[in-house]
This record gives sequence, structure tokens and C-alpha cells, in this order.
Amino acid sequence: MEIIKPMSLVKGDNIGIFSPSEPLTEDRRDQLKKGIALFESRGYRVKLSEYLFESDYYMAGSAEKRASDFNALLEAPEVKVLWTSWGGKSANQILDLINWDSLKKTPKIIIGFSDTTNIINASYAITKVVSFHGPHVAGKIAECSNSTIELGFNAFTKGEVVTPADMEAPVIIRSGSCEGRLVGGNLKSFILSNLGTKYEPELKQSIFFWETGSGSPQEIDQYLTYLKLCGVFDKISGMLVGDLSNCKDSRDWGGRSMHEVILDVTKEHNFPIFHIPAFGHGKVPNMVLPIGCKARINTDTFSFELLEPCVEV
Repeated sequence: MEIIKPMSLVKGDNIGIFSPSEPLTEDRRDQLKKGIALFESRGYRVKLSEYLFESDYYMAGSAEKRASDFNALLEAPEVKVLWTSWGGKSANQILDLINWDSLKKTPKIIIGFSDTTNIINASYAITKVVSFHGPHVAGKIAECSNSTIELGFNAFTKGEVVTPADMEAPVIIRSGSCEGRLVGGNLKSFILSNLGTKYEPELKQSIFFWETGSGSPQEIDQYLTYLKLCGVFDKISGMLVGDLSNCKDSRDWGGRSMHEVILDVTKEHNFPIFHIPAFGHGKVPNMVLPIGCKARINTDTFSFELLEPCVEV
């Protein structure tokens, strides 16, 4: 499969910040300032989108305004990166309004997580441009250690992805090894807006990675079973599981663990499943994962690695 990689980030480049979903509240604006200061301290310029601070109920302005911001950053020649300010539940509203031809013509780094899962997977599905699952500017970057931030920028400047040294120890849920192109993100967002739509990325022989900000084992069982019914597990070569720290039983069902749930739902398959608590909604390092790049899981060596650069260096 032919994929398209965005150009690498160099000092002096512009990072464009936009709000695809929820509005930036006062406390989030304070966090945004810290993120901007971090970018500038590393030698990058920052461009704020026109409607970045808009508010319309639970949205950062109308879908048209949010899409206009995204498209304007795509078309701005000085902007190399489109970085989300925050998440929410409304990013899928702009998918049909994005100028995908512009992205394919001038590939750029697009990064975010949570419901930005919709956009980064759609970008790869429609244009074959590699996109990036990583922390929002407001909030999540502040939770990352300096070493994790350095690793994140290495993805954009050198095309390298390495698991953070300060993450919790990974756990083998099912042993094995596999290779495949990375797709995924927030589990619920992927199911609600990518799976079964024209914005679904190629799943055949992929490594599907996912995390969830909340949910009981019962709810995650339901989501994973839906993936099973859709035939996702018949296609993928492996699974990478992120942060599960907020997945707790709200009722006493006997304490079934998330790992037991995952194994049970996928018991008809033998692909490897590796739990790396280094990306997601909890207080985790939030490593960058490039959607569309080829990677390898090998539980014998306890490793996850990228098999190709994720940007054009």
C-alpha cells in the first residue's frame, strides 16, 4: 500500500492550533498558554486558528467554523503542523467539511487524540497521509515528562517513535509477534465515527491500537464485541492496548479484569495483544503513535517498534 508521509518539522516552522470539538474554558486556556510556551521554547512559531476560542454550547463554534479553521491551516503555506487544543464529542461533525484534497496535495502533520481519533483516522483513510495520535496542547502536554515530550518531537523531526522509559511496565495479554500498519485511537470514538463509514482506515493486516477514557469492563466488553461482530478481529494482525486506568466496575460483578474481558472477546483469534499503558486519557506519558506507519509487536522480546520513519526527513 502506498502511504504519504508529511514533511518533518524543523526549527522556525509554524504549529497551527485549532479546536475541533469542545470549547476552551478558562482553565483550559491557561493550560493552552503553557503548551504554546513549550512550543516557542523549542524554537517553533505558533499560529492560532481564527475560531479557536469560539463557544457554542458544548462545541467550539459551529461545524462550519471549526472546519474552516482546519481547512485554513491546511492551506496556510507557513503551517507544518495542525495540533488540536482539546477533545470532546463533536469532531466527527467536521469530517464531511474538510478539504481532503488540500491535505493530499500538501501533506501536513495532524495530531490529537480522544475524539480527534475521528479526524486522524479519516485523514489516513481518505488521503493515505500518515497522521498522529498524541496529546492535546491544553492539558495533556503538561502531564508529559520532558523525556516524553522529547520523544514526541523526535517523531516529527526525525521520524522515530520509541516507548517512553517512564511508562508503567507493559503486560503481555496474548503472546506472539506481528507486523502491520497502525490504526485506532479512542475506542468509542473509532466505533461511532470511523468504523463502517467512508472514514474507516484499512484494517486488513493492521495493528489496531485503542484506549478508553472511562467505562466498566461490562461496557468495554460491549464495544469489543461490536468490533468482533463487524469482523474487525478477522482482519487485524495484532492489538495494542493503551491506558485502562479509568475502567472500573461501577457494580460488584465479581471483579473481572480488563485483561480477562479482552481475552474472552478475542478467544477465537490468536493475534498478539500487548498492553502498553503509555497513551490515553489517564495520567500516562502519551507517546505519539503514527497512524498508517508499519510497526511490529514482539512479546518474546517485550517490544513494540516502528519499522519505518513516520515523516519525510
